[in-house]
Amino acid sequence: MDNERTLKIQLRQALDEVLPPAPWLEAAVRDDLRKRRTSRSADRGLGLRMAWPRSGMQIAAGLLIVVLAAAAVAALIDFRYRSTHVAPAAIDVPAYEAMVSRHIDQLVTAGNGVDCTTLQSRCPTPGWPVVTAEKQFLADLNGSEPPARFAVIDAQMRRHVVVAIADLNAVVAAYTAQDQTGLDRANYLLGSQGNWIVTIGHAIAQSHEGSGAAYVESVRTANQNLALCTGCQPLELTGSVDCTGIQAVLCEADVVYAKSDVESVEAALASVGAPNSLAAQDALLQRDLARADSGLLEMSNAQLTDDQAAFEAGRLLLQQALPAINADIAGILGG
Repeated sequence: MDNERTLKIQLRQALDEVLPPAPWLEAAVRDDLRKRRTSRSADRGLGLRMAWPRSGMQIAAGLLIVVLAAAAVAALIDFRYRSTHVAPAAIDVPAYEAMVSRHIDQLVTAGNGVDCTTLQSRCPTPGWPVVTAEKQFLADLNGSEPPARFAVIDAQMRRHVVVAIADLNAVVAAYTAQDQTGLDRANYLLGSQGNWIVTIGHAIAQSHEGSGAAYVESVRTANQNLALCTGCQPLELTGSVDCTGIQAVLCEADVVYAKSDVESVEAALASVGAPNSLAAQDALLQRDLARADSGLLEMSNAQLTDDQAAFEAGRLLLQQALPAINADIAGILGG
């Protein structure tokens, strides 16, 4: 009896350390102990010797305490995880367009950050208004689930905002180091990111559902820039003279021009929603454009840090995406 009382105390102490015991737990343990006593009494009456040795009973009880305590801890962890990890809120098309429009207006009001152009400039601190505006924009993008129509371009917007913040930090770092060449490079790439964010942001904010004819015409117009992409052509050639050095002025210009031409098609798809008859082809084109866009982002990031391997990885992604984009557009325009 003393041993059973001791075990009950130990059991309660183990559970109290991790969670208030469930209402049924104490009753269940009490019933189990009562059954064990009844069983042992019956066994003795029959002359059977089936009671566990004292040491075996203690080991089993100890294991029971550990198992119950572990289960309680797991329940607590699961409860805390579920209560603190809330899925992003899904918003409809008008709400998403309004949110993007609001943040683009804030970015434009805050300035693009490209005002620290020379070592003699009075450059602001890393906490300047445009950085704050970009971080707020990113927080709202991460805190919401976009409508399906904007899912792909939303993911790209997040990437561009992150890169724009990195470019702004590079501007400050180059100015602090009194590195005019680095300052020129960071400002050039920063300007390109700012143009992408504002252009795509306006396309989303002004978006509307289009007829089949309106959608095809929008893609056709945007494709005129992509077909003449002067920046894409040298980047498609691995041995291009322009990018013998990835931080060369010509190579930086190629990346910026290519990004602008891919951006024109991304903006066209964001501004005019595809009709149901072209929805599958539109989705495929959006995904391939995102691959090309991501490759260009990798290349521009690599130019900031002079990372040849990362630049080549981004170039490979672009090289793989461009033929797919051309095929996608041909299918849409041919239809």
